[in-house]
Amino acid sequence: MRKRRRDIISKNTVINTLVLISMSLIFMHIDSVLEFLWNMHVKPIPEMYQLIYNITEGCHTNTCIIYRVTNWVYENVELNPEAGSMLDLVHYSPEDALKKGGICRHKTALALSMLKTVGIDYCKFRAGIVIDNGISDKSHAWFECKTPNGTVLECDPTVGGYCWHGG
Repeated sequence: MRKRRRDIISKNTVINTLVLISMSLIFMHIDSVLEFLWNMHVKPIPEMYQLIYNITEGCHTNTCIIYRVTNWVYENVELNPEAGSMLDLVHYSPEDALKKGGICRHKTALALSMLKTVGIDYCKFRAGIVIDNGISDKSHAWFECKTPNGTVLECDPTVGGYCWHGG
């Protein structure tokens, strides 16, 4: 009887592991498609140049500009879950996020548009699944910048408004 219980536990563990791996592969594919589509969607917003200049006044490096824009979006753009889903590419522009707030992908798209407006175009939209206690909780968006000197910054204008060195 004891051996049988161990066999059942082992089978359940294997099945759960396979399900988790399968779901991760599916989500990775969806996230790759989302990243591609959002990177195509993000465009410079020339009307925002003066605002961006004011936000980044005193910055002498692109890294400083990236930090300041990320933090400004975090502090000044309302988190608005009513704004739509991760898949809504057409009906909600980065400019809309500035006016109405938005979810993580809207705030990320706005930050990327602001950076592209001042010529920082080596940053890209990233998407993934947040894992909490081993359970896939929800999708999330942020951006990644690989600076010309090779430094990689992962920036999140939604949660904390900060950047960290990635790799």
